[in-house]
Order: sequence, then C-alpha cells, then structure tokens
Amino acid sequence: KSGRSAPWERTAERCPQSDGRRTMVLFHVVVTAAAAAVGACAAVGDVEWFNTNVYPQLKGGGGPGDFTCDDKLRCDGGVVTQILLGRTDLSGTLPPALGLMTRLDTLALNDNKLTGTLLTEIGQLHALRTLHVYGNKLTGTVPVQLAAAVKLASVRLDSNGLTGGIPGALGALPELTYLGFNGNSLSGTIPGLLLSSASLVELNVAGNELVGDLPGGPFAVGAGGTRLQVLRANRNKLNGVVAPDIGKLTELRLLHVHECQLTALPPDIGKLEKLNELFAQRNRIVGTLATELGLMRSLVHLVLHDNQITGTLPSEIGELTALNSFQLYSNKLSGSIPMTVANMHTLRVLRLDGNSLDGALTP
Repeated sequence: KSGRSAPWERTAERCPQSDGRRTMVLFHVVVTAAAAAVGACAAVGDVEWFNTNVYPQLKGGGGPGDFTCDDKLRCDGGVVTQILLGRTDLSGTLPPALGLMTRLDTLALNDNKLTGTLLTEIGQLHALRTLHVYGNKLTGTVPVQLAAAVKLASVRLDSNGLTGGIPGALGALPELTYLGFNGNSLSGTIPGLLLSSASLVELNVAGNELVGDLPGGPFAVGAGGTRLQVLRANRNKLNGVVAPDIGKLTELRLLHVHECQLTALPPDIGKLEKLNELFAQRNRIVGTLATELGLMRSLVHLVLHDNQITGTLPSEIGELTALNSFQLYSNKLSGSIPMTVANMHTLRVLRLDGNSLDGALTP
C-alpha cells in the first residue's frame, strides 16, 4: 500500500463529527474518481453533492452549482428527489454520477443543448418515475438498461438524434404510461412487446426511420388486455402492412400511420370500436375497403387519401354516423357513391375527388 487514502476517506477525515450528525456518507459502490472526490462534507445525493458532482458536467464546464432545495431541485430530508432543469441552457453531457442518486423520482432536462449518449446508469434509478430529456442533441442508442428502472411512468426522449432500435423490453415496465421517441433517427421495427404492454397508454414513434409491419414482432395480449389509447407512428418508412393483431388494441382512440409506405389495412381494424381518428393517408395501400369499417362507429376522422385503394365504397360506410371528416380523394375507387353516406349527419368535410365514382349525394 502506498499509505495514501482514497478521496472519500480523506474527505471524511476532514469532516468533524462533533455535532453528532452525519455529514458524510462513504461510498459503498465503485464510482469514478470524479464522483468520489466530493469537495465538501456532503452525503451522496444531497444538494451539495449534486452541485459538486453532477451539475458541472451538465452545465458543460465551470465551477460547482449553487442550487438549493427550491423550484429547480426538490428534496426530501435534504436528498434530491426531483431535478427540474428544463430550459436552463445546459450544454454538457449526462454525468454517470446521476446513477448514484437512487432516490431520484424525476429527471427533467428537456429543451437544452445536452450532447453525448443516454446513460446505462439510469437503469440503476429504481425510484425514477419521470425521465424527460427531449429537445436536446443526444446521440447513440436507447440503452436496454432503461427497462431496469422499474418505476418509470413517463419517458420522453423525443427530438434528439438517437439511432438504433427500440428496446422491446420497455414494454414490460409495469407502470409505464407514456413513451415518446418521436423526432429521432431510430430504425428497425416497432416491437410488438411495446404495443401489447399492459400499462402503456400513449406511444409516439413518429418521425423516425422505422420499417416493417405494424406491429413488427411477437404480439401477445395478456388476460388484462391493453390500455393503449394513442399510437402515433406516422412519418416513418413502415413498408409492410398493418397486421391483423392491430384489432387486439381495443382501447385505441387514435391511430396515426400516415406518410409511411404501408400497403394494407386488415379487416380486423373494424374491431377498434372506440377509435376516433384513423389517419393513413399518403401510404401505398392497395385493395378494397373492408366492410368491417362500418363497425367503427366512434370514428370522427377517417382520412385515407393519396393511396391506391380500388373497388367500390361499401354501403356499410354509412354506419359511421359520428364522422366529421371523410377523405378518400386521390385513390382508384369506382362505382356509385352509396346512398347511405347521407346518414352522416355530422359530416363537415367530404372529399372523394380524384376517383372514378359516380352518382349524386342527397343534400
């Protein structure tokens, strides 16, 4: 041995205990030298420790922070439980020391200029419920270790430069309700494990480079069903079909798959009886309209223009009496417009132009 003590040991030696209170917590895990070298008598995870070991790297340089337990940091017994530093001009990277803040339940660093990658250490934050790092310049992949943060309820990673695939293991998080990946460069398929999650309410993967079918993998709904109500997958490169499994998402209210390269909608889509919005325009959908569309009596917006749909308009379309917007223009439909369209008393937008339809509509 050299006789020299570790940094945290030297810190403890400098911290008097005469007042009988704990002023220093020794590290019980292997940490980096930067995280270990606490510059003052501070417990891991308290405000002083955050100011010294976390904030300088988030800021991108400079000295320690001067935060207290106020509106930017929320504390419990002196330990930081919420970091609320959105829109604070941070331009550094995420420090590995964040992984030691095991009582953290909210990490909000949105709308800054953070670079670097997402930390695998976030998976160590077993109390974390909110992870919002959207609107930054993060790159790299989404670490599968996020799935180890078992309390996560809201995850927003949108508007970054993330690449690679979406970890399907996130679908097993028991309390996850919101997951946002929109506005990145993610590739691969949309995991069926995400769509069949028993807890997820909203999934936004719009504006990526995702391919394949929807869903794009194994899909098994548990006995309790699914809770998914909002699915935004538009502006991707989805070049397969909307698979029949979509009909198992019986709580779905909004389905946005427009501006992709999808080629088919299955008859099973008619099982989505609670769906309010179906936007699937500007795809490559071929074939005829399924009569099962008439079962979707909660539909308010049915938008399928700029596809290659053929055949006739089924008379069952008149069962959609809640429709406000019905847009099928620029397809290859033919035949007569069914008289049942006159049953759509709430219709405000009707566009069937750019087809080969004939007949008249009753005012």
